[in-house]
Amino acid sequence: MRVNAFFEADTVFSNLESDQAKPTERPPGAYALIASDDFDLIDVARNALQPCLDLEVFDERFDSLPEETEGLGVVIVDERSYQRGGLRLLEDFREHVPNVPVLFVTGFGDLETARRAIVAGASEYLPKPLEPQNLQQIVASLIPGIRFGSGGQGLSTKFARPVVRKETEEENYLRAHIRGQQEFLARVIRYSSKAIVVEAGLDSAVGVGTILKGTEVTLGFRSVSIADAVVAKVTNLADRRWIEVGLGGDWEIGNKPSSDSSGLDQAQPFVLPTDIRSSVIAFEDLLDDLHDDLAPFEDLMLEIGPDERPDMEAKILSYAESRFFPNLTEALTKFEQIAESIDSIEGRRALRRIAQQRLFPMILCSPFVSRIVAQPIGVPGDFGILGQLLGDPYRGHSLYGRLLNAWLISSKPSEAYRQRISMLEGEIDQVVKSANSKGESANILSMASGVGFEVQRFVNKASRDSRASIDLVDFNQRTLIEAKRQFIECQKQNRELDVDVNLRQDSVFNLAKHLRRAAEGDQREEYDLVYCVGLFDYLSERMCSQVISYLYKRLKPGGKIIVSNYTPENEMRHFMGVVLDWELLHRTPDQFSNMLATTLASGRFEIRKDETHTELYAVAEK
Repeated sequence: MRVNAFFEADTVFSNLESDQAKPTERPPGAYALIASDDFDLIDVARNALQPCLDLEVFDERFDSLPEETEGLGVVIVDERSYQRGGLRLLEDFREHVPNVPVLFVTGFGDLETARRAIVAGASEYLPKPLEPQNLQQIVASLIPGIRFGSGGQGLSTKFARPVVRKETEEENYLRAHIRGQQEFLARVIRYSSKAIVVEAGLDSAVGVGTILKGTEVTLGFRSVSIADAVVAKVTNLADRRWIEVGLGGDWEIGNKPSSDSSGLDQAQPFVLPTDIRSSVIAFEDLLDDLHDDLAPFEDLMLEIGPDERPDMEAKILSYAESRFFPNLTEALTKFEQIAESIDSIEGRRALRRIAQQRLFPMILCSPFVSRIVAQPIGVPGDFGILGQLLGDPYRGHSLYGRLLNAWLISSKPSEAYRQRISMLEGEIDQVVKSANSKGESANILSMASGVGFEVQRFVNKASRDSRASIDLVDFNQRTLIEAKRQFIECQKQNRELDVDVNLRQDSVFNLAKHLRRAAEGDQREEYDLVYCVGLFDYLSERMCSQVISYLYKRLKPGGKIIVSNYTPENEMRHFMGVVLDWELLHRTPDQFSNMLATTLASGRFEIRKDETHTELYAVAEK
C-alpha cells in the first residue's frame, strides 16, 4: 500500500516554531505509542512529539500488545480508551512492557483516577486538554537522550491569553468581571450540566462563591452572555487552577463573540405560542430529571475500585437507557412536530433562541454536541465529529454526559452515517474485485472525501491480491493532513497491498474551471467508481448539477456514480437545524430524481433510501 499526498501542509500545523529554538535531539528509530480513539488528543500528541518521536496509534480492537520494545520510548494511555478503559489497558501494558514508561491521560479534574493510575504503575499523568509544552517536558523526563527544541515557552506557570479571540483560534474563553471592574479571563476546558470548567493561573483572584459579573463565554464563533455566574469549585494543581463556574439563569446566545456583546441577535421579538414554549421547557425538564437521577451514582463510582468500575458503569447506563431513551425520543418527536408547524423566519428565529437558551446548558456536556456547536459541520474539523459516530458512543466526563452522548449517537441520522460507510466499503470492494477479475486495476474517486473512513475499512479487509488506485479529494487541508496520518497507520499493516491512496486538495467550486477545460479535451474518462456523499446537503440544486455533470464525465463507460442527500424524514431535522445550527438542505425522492433526470438525461439511474429512511442515494451507470 502506498499513500501519496498531493498537497502542501501549512506551517500552522507544525508545532512550536521559533527563530531562537535550540536544536532537537532525536534518537534514531525512537517512537511513542498512544492508546486512544480521541482524534484531537492524537493530533496534539503527534504535533508535540514529532520533532523527537514518531507516534504510532494502538487500537485494541485490532492490535496486539507489543512484545518487542526496541525503539519504544513511552506509552500514552487515554483514560477513555475504547472498550477496555484506560486503567485496565494501563495494567496490560505494565505486564507486557514493564520497562517502558507509561504516561496516563485523565479527564479534567479527575485526581482520583490519576491517583489510581499511579498506583497501577503509571510513570506520570497529565490532564486533558494536553498542553504541547507540558507533554514535551514530561516525555523528555521519561526518555533519556531526547530533547525538544526550546521554541515553546516551556511549562506554563501562569495563565495569560489574549482577550481578543483570533479568527483562526480553536480555543474558547470565559470572560467576566469580579470585584467591580477587575477582568477575569480563563480558557474553557469542558462543559458540564449548567456549568463550565475553565483553566486559569494560580494567581487568579477567584474562589468558591466568587460572583462573576457580565459573563461571556465563546462557543466557536458565537458567544453566550450571562448576567451573573458563580464559582462552584476550585481545584489547584502545580502550575494552574481549574475552576467550575455555575451558569444559571437565561443564556443570551449570539452569533460571534464580542467585548460589548454587540454581536448578539438583535432580531425583533417574536412571541411564540404557549404550547411551543411549553414543549421546549418540557424537553429541558426531562434532561434535568435525567441529570438528577444519575447524580447519586456519580459519587458511588468514586467509591469503588478501578476493576469494578466498568461493570458498575455499564449496569447504571443500561438502567438509565431503558428508563430515559424512550422518553428522550418522545420529547424529540414533539419538538420536531412543533418546529415543523412554524413556517415564518421570525418564528423559527424565536424558536432557536428559546431552544438554545433552555437546552444548551443541558446538552453541551455531550462531546458530540460541544464539538458541533464550537465547530459546525461543513467547516474544518468535521472529520472529528463524524469520527465520533464510528467510535465509542459513551464519551463524556460524567454519567449524564456519556448517556446523553450515547442517545444522540444512537439516533437514526447517526445510524444513517454508519450505514453509509458500510455501503461505500462494499461498493469499493465490489468494484475492485470486478476490475481485478479482468486483469485491471480499479480506479476510484471520492469527492469531498473527508478522511475516507470507508477506504480505510476496505484497505484493512482487502485480499492481498487487490489492485486499486483511490483518489480522495477534499477542500480542507487539515482534513487531508489527518487523512494522511490515518492512512499511514493503515499502511503499516498493509505494506504488501497493491493499492495507491492519493490525497488531493480541491473543492467543488473549482469544478467550473474543470468543466471549461473539459471542452478543450482535458477530461479523462478514467474512473470505475466515483462517489460524492455528504456534500449535496449543503449545495444548491445548480451546484449539485454541476458536480454530478463533472463527476459523470470522469467515469469510464460502464462506470458507476453514487451521490446522496438527506431526506425530510430525518427524525432530528429541526433539532439539528434549530438547536445545533447544523442546517442541511433536505430533498425528497422526487426532488432528487428530477435533479438527476435533468443532469443525466442520457444516463440510467435509480433512487433508493437507506434503512433508516434518512438518506437518499442516487446510483447511475455510464
